[in-house]
Amino acid sequence: MSVEPFPNTKKAEASNADDDTDRKALTTFTGTKLDWLNCLAADQRISDNAFRVAFVIAQHLNWRTGQTMLSDETIADEASGSIRAVVRSRTLLRQLSWLIWRRTQIANVYSLDFRNMNAMRDAMLVAREARQERRKHRGPNVVRYAKNGRSGEVRYAKNGRFRYAKNGRYTP
Repeated sequence: MSVEPFPNTKKAEASNADDDTDRKALTTFTGTKLDWLNCLAADQRISDNAFRVAFVIAQHLNWRTGQTMLSDETIADEASGSIRAVVRSRTLLRQLSWLIWRRTQIANVYSLDFRNMNAMRDAMLVAREARQERRKHRGPNVVRYAKNGRSGEVRYAKNGRFRYAKNGRYTP
């Protein structure tokens, strides 16, 4: 009859594998949630209060189920708003397809709606490209500074060097 020195080793290895899987799933869920919040923040149709309500709901999501059960009072307290503002914001988020919400007998059940994410990512990419294009056609960068009680400007040349303005003239 042989006795294993560490009989729970296989169980521990299996639970470590489960922990790794859970950790990867949690990391993926957290990244997706942050992407959702970034896209939501970029949506100009969303009010500041609606974003705060969505942020509170996203904070409370269960990573296994993707849902949360919150009362309007809890959301209002954490979003620093009134219950009526929570109801308006929740309605707006639902109408704009950012939030899935249903009322059960005991609680409000929320989950995130990811249908708008691709469209918002495209809009963010177009805005970034337009911003980069404007930067190409902009004049030299000017930074104001104050030194020894005297103010002036620093102009950055295209080669990355900068020149200080003294008495309205730039020094090489």
